[in-house]
Amino acid sequence: TVIKDEENLPKTEIEADFKVEVAEALLDADEVTAVKAGQDALIYLLLSSADDTATEEEKEAIAEKIAELTENAEIGAYLDLSLYKKVGDDAAKKITETGAQKVTISVTLPENLKQTDPAKTRTYYIAYIHEGQTGTIIPEYQDGILTFEADRFSVYAIAYKDTVTSGGGDNPGGDNPGGDNPGGDNPGGNNPGENNPGGNASGE
Repeated sequence: TVIKDEENLPKTEIEADFKVEVAEALLDADEVTAVKAGQDALIYLLLSSADDTATEEEKEAIAEKIAELTENAEIGAYLDLSLYKKVGDDAAKKITETGAQKVTISVTLPENLKQTDPAKTRTYYIAYIHEGQTGTIIPEYQDGILTFEADRFSVYAIAYKDTVTSGGGDNPGGDNPGGDNPGGDNPGGNNPGENNPGGNASGE
């Protein structure tokens, strides 16, 4: 797995148990033949900031979608998630959708997106726009890491909302209401997904 690392971006990782059969489902017949012949296949995700590259229309559409889910949420970062496949010495090819094969993505939040006030609880949301269609995902939050599934790769946003908790206490990330995942309804805490990138697959 290859992750493009830019300053001030969340660290992104692909689930370690990414299955080879999922990667094979993203290969065409010629690529499968090449892998069976001993060529290496690589599925990888590139993460870059979309703060400057996302259009105002895309940002507005994402903000409107989040507003349908919850009021007074803040958008902390816009990200571009791009999935690629590379077989042997061939040039890498971009994958925009993975269909029924979802990829689990874990994003380690930077300090500026974490809630450190014990009197407040922060709830996180993921929103995206893909080929003009918007959607939301309710990620699972634990120990500063957001985990969600994706099957479409384009512009994403990390949003959050703070609520005051009586008596303070540890911030677990908040209760996450269900999002409107293109892959299905997402109950809080159960990592719903949209586009799911990568891992490594090699021919055997």
